[in-house]
Amino acid sequence: MVAEVLVAQQRLNTKAESIALAGAQELEFDFDNSCSLAKQFGFLNFGLTVECAAQGTSIEISISEPNPNQLLSAFLPNIQASSRAGIASDE
Repeated sequence: MVAEVLVAQQRLNTKAESIALAGAQELEFDFDNSCSLAKQFGFLNFGLTVECAAQGTSIEISISEPNPNQLLSAFLPNIQASSRAGIASDE
């Protein structure tokens, strides 16, 4: 029961990391569209609605999905994940 939620949480974390990396690739070349690209990537690949904030050389995203366990969903209706990625420094 709890293991099902933990596995779902880990999968959601992986999705968050891939979405953040997709947006971060765009930061250096098209900062203004980096969040749009992350949102598009999240929707097209995972069917998720993505909250995004790009600041300077990094992008932070947040996502959530319904809790897959019916019993625990009464107490925790959604599981959430966030991730931050950025441009590698030359230093």
